[in-house]
Amino acid sequence: MQANPDKFQAIALGKKSKDQHFTFNVNGSNIPCDDDVKLLGVTIDRQLNVLKRIGKHLCKLGKLNIYYSFILSNFNYCPLTWHFCGETHTKKIEKIQERA
Repeated sequence: MQANPDKFQAIALGKKSKDQHFTFNVNGSNIPCDDDVKLLGVTIDRQLNVLKRIGKHLCKLGKLNIYYSFILSNFNYCPLTWHFCGETHTKKIEKIQERA
């Protein structure tokens, strides 16, 4: 299967990425970072920390539903992408998953 960079989306998350404009190059195609992206009908924006703020109002089952629906599904969506990132990025991804 070949990747189609025309369908790629990117979003940079983190405190330092807020005012910077990153661009990724995939097979000669530039993929700019957007303020929000749509994934399987769900719009994801830079305000992901909202889950942390509302977490105290959710029961354990509610938190697990959010985790499986939004977080784990993204990590499982394309493991080939995560497989080739460096050790530093792999540790960051694992840290995000542990926090979730």
